Amino acid sequence: MGKSSYKAARARHNERCRHYAHYYDNLGRQYEAKQLDAEADLKRLNEAKKSLTHHLKDYNSFEQDFKSSCQTGVSDGLFKGDRRDKFDRIIQNVTQCITSDLAAHQENVTLLELAIVKTTLRVADYSFAASSARGMARYFLSALW
Repeated sequence: MGKSSYKAARARHNERCRHYAHYYDNLGRQYEAKQLDAEADLKRLNEAKKSLTHHLKDYNSFEQDFKSSCQTGVSDGLFKGDRRDKFDRIIQNVTQCITSDLAAHQENVTLLELAIVKTTLRVADYSFAASSARGMARYFLSALW
């Protein structure tokens, strides 16, 4: 192999290595951008879960206070009969609505937790993909002659 053919092969090889290094570097940047977006989503989801959990605790306390005040705040001696029956039905209906709302909010917390797990896995996937792409870019740069 002559000197000029060696130089031409070397130039082709180096050009190909630079091309692939650039390609994988750009790919790594894309994955890093997606990772940052996923991390922002994860932060937003965690904040939403924290807020919902706080409001759920407050609502749960309200339910307990409401039940106890309705049971102890109105004595049986003050009113009886039809009025008492209507009052008891209304209180029962309100407590059922509150319980139903609490269950729906608890389901939303569970859905948020699931979304948090999925997003955490997405962050890890993008991090691994970015790291792998950057490793490939380093490999091609190290293969230059």
